[in-house]
Amino acid sequence: MKTPTAVAGVRGTYFSSEVETAASRFDVFDGTVEVASTYDPTKKVVVKEHNTTTVGTGKAPTLPAAIPAEDENKRKEGFSDEEFARAVFDIQVSVTPQVVTPGGKATVSVQVYKNGVPHRAKVNLQLRLSGSAKFVSNNAAEIETATNENGAVTLEITNAVEESVSVTAKLRVTVKKK
Repeated sequence: MKTPTAVAGVRGTYFSSEVETAASRFDVFDGTVEVASTYDPTKKVVVKEHNTTTVGTGKAPTLPAAIPAEDENKRKEGFSDEEFARAVFDIQVSVTPQVVTPGGKATVSVQVYKNGVPHRAKVNLQLRLSGSAKFVSNNAAEIETATNENGAVTLEITNAVEESVSVTAKLRVTVKKK
């Protein structure tokens, strides 16, 4: 698994990753994950179950530390061990056009995939734009939104200056237990 700041080697495990432009966090609930910095791949740590590490831009991974017991279930996002083992979620984000002209608009399209196919359910997302770009609907660089029943959402953005725009996306999925 590769993020903007880290590379993680997964070894038959159950873990979560939270990725932002300047940092990546890895929480391991079962098994081990080897995490290295993209800045210096020789700087790596092995994170064992119930531990966490963070990798900032241009930095080595922090030494693994215990996930506080009261935070562990929250960080699992409510998934049981079995549910986590069965589902793999991916987010595909595109910005068209990639460079937004002053006062112009662009479209951010997001599609959520579960196990390699479009997820056919609503999903809560948190999206953040780079630079000075803003979402048209709330005139802010960050928005919380939900996909439609096909796991997709499209939003308009605008910008006061010409610049390339990137999007950071966070996915929150709640699984109903049977």
